[in-house]
Amino acid sequence: MGLPTKPKKRNHYTCELKQRTLNLLDNGLTPTEVAKRTGVRESNIYRWRREFMARSVDAINDLQQELKRLRQENTQLKKRLKQFE
Repeated sequence: MGLPTKPKKRNHYTCELKQRTLNLLDNGLTPTEVAKRTGVRESNIYRWRREFMARSVDAINDLQQELKRLRQENTQLKKRLKQFE
């Protein structure tokens, strides 16, 4: 039986750090290059990018639904307005 070891300490990264790290990808760097520059594991960068893209898609879908609702409301208001002309 081996000697007991301390559990590894997990890093907790702020949203700001994640965003700055992902911005480096937008500047044309690869995840490998970003990992080397920042000291963040490459697997974290891939996961953060995947999570960011998923949130972006959800936000776009929410905006599209809101736009559809507002267009329907606008159409109804135009019909009501015509009744008073």
